[in-house]
Amino acid sequence: MSVPAPRVQELAYAVVGATDVGAWEDYGRDLLGAEVVRFGDGAALRIDERPFRLAVEPAEVDGLATLGWLTADEAGLRSVAAAATERGFSVSEMDADLLARRQVGAGITFEFTDGPLKVVQEVVVGITDAGPAALSPEVTGFVTGRQGMGHAVFACSEVDVPDALYCGTYGTSLREDIKTIVGRRGHFYACNPRHHCAAVVEDDVPAVQHIMLEMRTFDDVGCAYDRFQKAGLETTGLGRHRTDHMFSFYVGNPGGFSFEIGTDGFQIEDPDTWLDIKESSRYRAWGHQGLATHKPEEWNAKLRAAEAAEQ
Repeated sequence: MSVPAPRVQELAYAVVGATDVGAWEDYGRDLLGAEVVRFGDGAALRIDERPFRLAVEPAEVDGLATLGWLTADEAGLRSVAAAATERGFSVSEMDADLLARRQVGAGITFEFTDGPLKVVQEVVVGITDAGPAALSPEVTGFVTGRQGMGHAVFACSEVDVPDALYCGTYGTSLREDIKTIVGRRGHFYACNPRHHCAAVVEDDVPAVQHIMLEMRTFDDVGCAYDRFQKAGLETTGLGRHRTDHMFSFYVGNPGGFSFEIGTDGFQIEDPDTWLDIKESSRYRAWGHQGLATHKPEEWNAKLRAAEAAEQ
């Protein structure tokens, strides 16, 4: 049976609120190797042809504020809006100011909540092409294109709560339903060849866990690992996942959550064959020491302490 096409095509961008925009500028430029562009009183972190993949906006509290999703056209946008409304989300049209900040043609917005976890969802069409990003000389590039920005992972009270968002509203495939080392059950959702665009693990305290950025080469990841180590920031060990085969490490950021920095992620071009691939192409997981007990908020405190010591 053919897998229906999802209503969204990719995780297009993320927006973080920041008490210190400058800290994100330094982090993005010096550690991630991204191009950093001032945008009003905030900043944009660029890693490809998009105007931004991570926007930083001044806020009273640090943290992930918004995830932006790309859909194919106006009909796709209306389809998402109808599906979101049907599932009880309060949908609004993005106003002219917000459209200009996101550099898109049209969009809708609504909020996903799970206890203390609150993340605004934006679904857009018509993203501006801003030309290649001016990356650090150490960085050969990031894997984006039709796979989108990367993926986002959350802890949620139970997987049924985000299922209504990802599978119900966005029409994503449920690519994995497994027991994870950092939670009870884990659901992994896909909307393009990337193994997952979002995932959730069950936990007593719903929260943002990490956003994954995929770099082009193993050397890119190794050099990034060295940069974070040299800056005195605590990371997990290097490792490879069984699910998406990603070779990666995790590190905190100024937003109080983590980045997973990886490469060599598994791609599924034909979702109809996924079950066969899943059973025949598993890697043995290894490494990522410290991942099961990592606490992004503690890493965030260490990051701020390191920044303060330099001033």
